[in-house]
Amino acid sequence: MIGATVTALTTLTSGCGALASEACESTPAPQSPVEVRLVGADMERTLFDRAAVTKVGTVQNCQGVTAFDVTVSEETATGVRESFESLDVADRTDRFEVTVVEDGQITTRFGIKQSLADAVTSGDWERTIQLTFEERSTGEALHERFRCG
Repeated sequence: MIGATVTALTTLTSGCGALASEACESTPAPQSPVEVRLVGADMERTLFDRAAVTKVGTVQNCQGVTAFDVTVSEETATGVRESFESLDVADRTDRFEVTVVEDGQITTRFGIKQSLADAVTSGDWERTIQLTFEERSTGEALHERFRCG
């Protein structure tokens, strides 16, 4: 995998956070799309974008990494499960990574934890994942994008 530090994508057990559209200070100017993608050796597939997010957790900083939770719609969760199943992600997590892309540029990338892949494909996934960022400013900026558009 590429990047200085690879962090894990994990499922979360608590659902703290605000609704994606809650408490935005102002109406943002139109911006480029933000997408979360599944990337393998010979493929790239969009898992979801900002419009599919129903809830965004608070920004947390732990061990030098900035992170926040996002919860996706039922329909999006079904699409994520279908992508993981069709690509056999649960049996080959080491061959895939997740990227967050803004304006065509990768802002972060990280591996997929086996427990997440198993939960997604078994149907036990709570539709919430944690996005992690090495740079606090990037994490905070994308947190606002996911919350407010």
